[in-house]
Amino acid sequence: MTGRSRNRFAAAALSCFLPGLGQWYAGQPAQGVALICIDLGVAVNALLSRSAIGRIMLALVYLSVMITATIDAWQAAGPSTRKSRGGSVPYVVLMLFIVGPFAIPMLWASPGFSRYAKVVWTAVVVAVAVLFIVTVGYLSEILKYLLSYSGTGV
Repeated sequence: MTGRSRNRFAAAALSCFLPGLGQWYAGQPAQGVALICIDLGVAVNALLSRSAIGRIMLALVYLSVMITATIDAWQAAGPSTRKSRGGSVPYVVLMLFIVGPFAIPMLWASPGFSRYAKVVWTAVVVAVAVLFIVTVGYLSEILKYLLSYSGTGV
């Protein structure tokens, strides 16, 4: 955080419009870029997906990213007395493995990581999230094919 608070409503509205913009506005550009990369991954896969099931799954992923990004932007834009959420290194790493990109704000708020480590962890987590989104897109295509082959059709 930059040390000064920003308008919480503006930060939340920006992240609701495009997850990551609110973080950027609130003075957390690295978190903003990570979330925008996730947004781009979801958008590319939605454009490439040819099945309704795949688009629905991607919409749910996008909705979950939007909700958590909006809440985080609201908190980030508040007074600079915001407490770090779970600053211990083992806890943050565990959360990165469990919730992936949703733990990136926690990573950047933690004083236990160097700037280099934060950048590396962010890049790895975003890459894994994009790979997951692509995999879900392909799996939905396979599921659609199998359902149409079995005669049930979707």
